[in-house]
Amino acid sequence: MASAPPAEAEAEWMERRAYARVGLLGNPSDVYGGRALSFTIADFSATVRLRPSPDLRILPHPHHDLVAFPPSPTS
Repeated sequence: MASAPPAEAEAEWMERRAYARVGLLGNPSDVYGGRALSFTIADFSATVRLRPSPDLRILPHPHHDLVAFPPSPTS
C-alpha cells in the first residue's frame, strides 16, 4: 500500500468508513413499507481512501484484501 501523503496534499484526500450492518427485521423492498430494524457492528468495517487522480486504480490492501484463497479441506 502507498505511504501516507505529504501534509500539504493531505487536505485533498478523502477517507470514509462503512460499518457492517445486521438486519433483524424488514427489507426496504418488502411488505413492511420500507421499514427495517438493523444495527451496525463497530468492529467490522471497510475503509476507502480517495485522492484526486487522472486515472482510476483500485489497489487491494496487501494483508486484508485476499485475491487468492486456499482450497477448502476435504472431508
